[in-house]
Amino acid sequence: PLQLVRNTVTPILTYRDLTPEEAASPERLEESVQAAYLRPMDLLQAPLLRVEMLRKTPNHIILAFAIRHAIADGWALG
Repeated sequence: PLQLVRNTVTPILTYRDLTPEEAASPERLEESVQAAYLRPMDLLQAPLLRVEMLRKTPNHIILAFAIRHAIADGWALG
């Protein structure tokens, strides 16, 4: 196996306004976060993390992180 460590990488950050239905329902909000997390990630292409900003209201933004264990496993996160 070969591991490639890059000096720099352009992060993937997406932004989405939640619909009123998503913002009002904890279950719909959880589905939106899960969808961001479960979207497939190409293990051969950097970066191995994604961040999605979900705007619930103008002053309430939720950050959903999808991080591959290869760059941040349970041991590394404490």
